[in-house]
Amino acid sequence: MSRPSVPSPRVALLAVAVLLGAALPAGAQDGRRGAAVAPALEVHHSFPEAGGVLRLVVEGFWPGSPVEVLLEDPTAAPPSVLEALDDPQVFRPLPGDDAGLLRRFAVADEAGRLVLGVELDDPEDAGRAFGLVFGDGEGRRTDRLDLMVQPPTLLLPARDHIVRIDLRDGTVITPDIPGRGGLLAAAFSADGFLGHLLRRGGRLETWSTRNWGGRPFAVTRLAPDVDDLAHAAGKGPAFAVGRPEGAPFAPPGRLVFLDGREDLTLDPMSRTITGRRWALAEDGFTAFVAEDDLLVREVDVLAGTAHGMFTAGLPGDRAVSDMVLEGDRLHVTTRREDGRPGSLTVLDLRTGWLSPFELAVDPLRLVALGDGRLLVVPAGGLETGGVLVVVEEGVPAPADRLDGGGRILDVAPLAGGDSLPGGAAVLVAQADGAHRLERWDAGLGLRPWIAAPGVPDATRLLAAGDAALLLLGGADGRVHRLDLTAGIVEALPGVEASGQPLFAVIP
Repeated sequence: MSRPSVPSPRVALLAVAVLLGAALPAGAQDGRRGAAVAPALEVHHSFPEAGGVLRLVVEGFWPGSPVEVLLEDPTAAPPSVLEALDDPQVFRPLPGDDAGLLRRFAVADEAGRLVLGVELDDPEDAGRAFGLVFGDGEGRRTDRLDLMVQPPTLLLPARDHIVRIDLRDGTVITPDIPGRGGLLAAAFSADGFLGHLLRRGGRLETWSTRNWGGRPFAVTRLAPDVDDLAHAAGKGPAFAVGRPEGAPFAPPGRLVFLDGREDLTLDPMSRTITGRRWALAEDGFTAFVAEDDLLVREVDVLAGTAHGMFTAGLPGDRAVSDMVLEGDRLHVTTRREDGRPGSLTVLDLRTGWLSPFELAVDPLRLVALGDGRLLVVPAGGLETGGVLVVVEEGVPAPADRLDGGGRILDVAPLAGGDSLPGGAAVLVAQADGAHRLERWDAGLGLRPWIAAPGVPDATRLLAAGDAALLLLGGADGRVHRLDLTAGIVEALPGVEASGQPLFAVIP
């Protein structure tokens, strides 16, 4: 999900022209009192991700009317939330503040909404919970909104536990998650209080994120062929994916809804996909699922029904390799069995227009940069493994080729900062087996960055923010952290993956 930029001050109260201290216009008072039925108060929120922007929308107020905001237990709340509620340009205090309650007032906009964007950028935000109540000062109040701030997290299976690593700076989060068994997928609940882990054999565990080191408080036994968990940040898990195998023809695939609804049967999904088999809209209502034979199915998640479908790719393509929703466009890459260049199919969700494009590479994965651009990670063939394809606004741009030779192994977005412009880090394997890192940005393209031997043996590259890169997938199973400000590479002590790097990134 791309994160919106929020202007200074840290909390923006959108479309509010009058603060509480100003008198309400007489017309607003008359219109408010003249309505027959007061609208219901409803709260909508994004996922409370540390380092990101928490978006809150409370609707159902009278236009221009006061909005009461109550924060319970402010001493335990995230510092960023406290600072937001103390912004004098947006909020006015109310008498009655004490250690157990903080009271503030704002003003609803002309649509009767309170719209907030809170930057969760304080290092102490992660792991803190808070509760908010909104009211109109006349007796109507929302239920308490409880949220827990979670950092973007890498879950990496080790010998008898799962390691948690904060992707913002590469630090190991304690405690580990105990338990053997391969991790296949993971998701946070929409409020950040629950963590859902899918392990091999269809074991779905539900954990309290306050007690990762204990035991799951719920375990659901799904079918053994369930191997994926579709989820969206801010909406939690939507469904699990069951993929039975068979020869010469595979049985139908299934979407397993976790709320007890009947499974949705689809066409077979036995082909292996190198990226993601599903893409879920940000609102959580619509999903797209890749089936065999290049079919992509649209699913109404709320109703649990399948709708239209389309065929991705161009003649000669054999299988979907990845799919990503970026803005209003669904991007689907497809591959050929002989390793020749594949294709990209883009579905415009606003118009329904389907656009297939030839690619200069055999596409392995797509990496979204969050600004309408995506990068295509090549599969690594001799001819195209050193070519980086950029997709801008749904159209592949002219490809960049590595000047120093080698093949591209992985790509990770860089958030940028005061001293580090945004773009992407590109992990490259040289002909002599050594590794190096290159930088890509929209203005300069590919260029050298960190040369061998400073870059360790790795096949995957992960990042969230502008502080660190994580390199994993090497032969020794170690995870290395590259400090982007100091340029120092170090192995994370005590962290060693078990076998190939099957991992999950949440939210």
